Amino acid sequence: MRPVLPSVRARMRERYIVNVRVPPDVLAAELPGCLDPQDVNGWGIVSFCLLDLRRISVAPLPPMIGPRSMGCAARYAVLDEGGAPSVFVPERQTGSRLGAWFTRRGFS
Repeated sequence: MRPVLPSVRARMRERYIVNVRVPPDVLAAELPGCLDPQDVNGWGIVSFCLLDLRRISVAPLPPMIGPRSMGCAARYAVLDEGGAPSVFVPERQTGSRLGAWFTRRGFS
């Protein structure tokens, strides 16, 4: 059983999302065997989400002051083993050493 992690809070200053159509076979090559690309009108979808976060804090500390982080994650539209739509995030990138530390420990 995984231990319960405290909540990480932040103020989102900006968020940008870019969606890209890719051939499903190209996307399938990037997925673990238990996932399939979700077909959207004959295409696979890869999305890039860029977040500018400010005043990052861990509960119960208030988000009055705190570091900022610029981060990006690629997200793939997939179908899980049961055929349900889902999102696969292979990795997250961040310009913050603190953010990288949290991500390595299981925080989203």
